[in-house]
Amino acid sequence: MSIYIKYKITKADLLKRNHGIFIENVEEAFLNFISQERKAGNKILSDEYIASTERKIKRSTNINIFVLSILGLFCLFLGLYQFLYTEPLIGVNLYTQFPLISNGSIEISGSILLLLACGYSYLKRKDVLERLVKSHLIDALKKLKREKDNLSIAQSKKRKRFKQSYKVGNKKPPK
Repeated sequence: MSIYIKYKITKADLLKRNHGIFIENVEEAFLNFISQERKAGNKILSDEYIASTERKIKRSTNINIFVLSILGLFCLFLGLYQFLYTEPLIGVNLYTQFPLISNGSIEISGSILLLLACGYSYLKRKDVLERLVKSHLIDALKKLKREKDNLSIAQSKKRKRFKQSYKVGNKKPPK
């Protein structure tokens, strides 16, 4: 099975990414452009390019989850150390007059929430991977379409002649 089928761009994907701007027939024109580029054998829509993009995104997602998990564990151990081995610090916020007790509970609760968020991100990484790969492909194809639309058309001789700049004003006298 081709990896292109797994990440095929649909009209629903384009509607999610239009940021509330609806212009008629833009999605259909872009889908036609994608099918033409697929038939032409564009490297952006090749299985190798999609697989390399998938690997890069998967690797960066896993690294981010790993780093945040390490940060959560570090904060948990720091909070536990502060809770068990140091005296609580008591203070008052001078602006709000709100009492503050620092005994490690903030670090412990924050690290537990961070570890829970890392676990949730680990479970949802496949859905996020599909969305990010499709977004990357759509951005690359939009950039390609923009470049193809902006290709310069050969100018006629008449247009070149009127586009030339002429010097008007003082001329240097011949020597």
